[in-house]
Amino acid sequence: MLHKKAGIKKEDYLLSVNEREIIDIDDPKIALFSKKKGETIPVKILRKRFMLPGREITFKVKLR
Repeated sequence: MLHKKAGIKKEDYLLSVNEREIIDIDDPKIALFSKKKGETIPVKILRKRFMLPGREITFKVKLR
């Protein structure tokens, strides 16, 4: 799975892709529309933790 290679877990909440805030299901597609294979973009997630506050993490993801 590509999301695992990027470091993203299935429980993570997607906050932004390429600096574009994710509000609805179409936002990731819109954020990636003009990007090309091989480019690296920032992806910000919220990682929930059991009995602890969630934390924001930003990954640099190379598009394949």
